[in-house]
Amino acid sequence: EIAAHAEFPPPRRALADAIDAATAAGAAAVALDLLLVGSTGDDARLAAALQRNRRAVVAAAVLPDGLAETGPRSVTASQYAMLARSQYPVVLSGDADLRTVAPDEMLLPDTDFAPDATLGTVSVSVGRDGDLRRLPASMAVGPVPPGSRGATVYLPGLAPAALARAKQADMLLRLPEQGVGGRLEVGSISVPLDAQGDLPLVHYGPSGTIPTWPLREAASA
Repeated sequence: EIAAHAEFPPPRRALADAIDAATAAGAAAVALDLLLVGSTGDDARLAAALQRNRRAVVAAAVLPDGLAETGPRSVTASQYAMLARSQYPVVLSGDADLRTVAPDEMLLPDTDFAPDATLGTVSVSVGRDGDLRRLPASMAVGPVPPGSRGATVYLPGLAPAALARAKQADMLLRLPEQGVGGRLEVGSISVPLDAQGDLPLVHYGPSGTIPTWPLREAASA
């Protein structure tokens, strides 16, 4: 179906079908590495599929430079609600800190698709050679709610958020002074962070080591 439409992002009805297939196959959680910006006629179908899974994580990101130059976006009450329920604890020691992004500088889902769904940041930076070597562990967003003083929420990266939801475990980010030696804890799992406070990628084996399937084949995977 995706190939037939030849479009990206894929139709939301195709996303809904893939989520239902994953849920029926026993997926503990679903993470959508797609920005659900704008509305379509398939939003209700996608929302129902996300709600059936009950442990979905959807993407949020910082506005790209080109869009940021056009000015801040308006943030709705439902988007603030999504940010608030997606936060997790962060322990900052000494002078450790995270750059805070304003909610109106972000790309957030325009629809609160499911009350159980949470957000995960997908804003990444690549090296000079174009390779991706780290994933975000967290992003500081504030103020939330609007008009509050110093009310910052810490939004997890998409990957750790999905892991925590799949394991139904708590997350905790520890950032020491100068950001060196930080750790991300998901339940009993503790992962060291790099000097930027990100999750360094460790590639196990050649391409294909981790099995993947095209979205159009999700139902038969």
